[in-house]
Amino acid sequence: DAATRHVYLRLMKTKDEASQAIKDYHAFIKVQCNKLIKAWQVDNGGEFIGDTLDAWWKEQGIKVEYTASYSPSQNGVSERLNRTIVEPSTAMLVDSGLPLRLWPHAVEHAVYLINRSPTRGLKEDKTPYEAFWRKKPDVSTLQPFGSKCWVLDQGTQREKLTPKSTECKF
Repeated sequence: DAATRHVYLRLMKTKDEASQAIKDYHAFIKVQCNKLIKAWQVDNGGEFIGDTLDAWWKEQGIKVEYTASYSPSQNGVSERLNRTIVEPSTAMLVDSGLPLRLWPHAVEHAVYLINRSPTRGLKEDKTPYEAFWRKKPDVSTLQPFGSKCWVLDQGTQREKLTPKSTECKF
């Protein structure tokens, strides 16, 4: 969100899922914020170009601005955001000693932290979460990525004196 710098993350296996992700985000903003999206700025990647998505944008009355191909400088904020997400994710995985296959969880945690951290991108002294949701985020339960945690084993048969939880990493 350009106005609040709030990051909404949707992990996808293929680029084919992008049009549905855009529609889902539109519905999310409409229901949760009672607002309408007026414009999208997207790169000229194939995932954003197609008759189905073009027709849907027109139906919704959304203005679409395409950047020039192979010009990441025109998408400066989002390109920088990609680095802002990937770099701490990598650092968290390395620091925790967890396998690289858990990168989606590290990315989700990085976005969680970004939304709850102050940014110069906002004129007011607020976090993106606070600007978007209009309430202060609760960071009292924040844990380091990869820290030890205990997960309750529910519904499993166990002996009376055996542990009810399993040690895991957050």
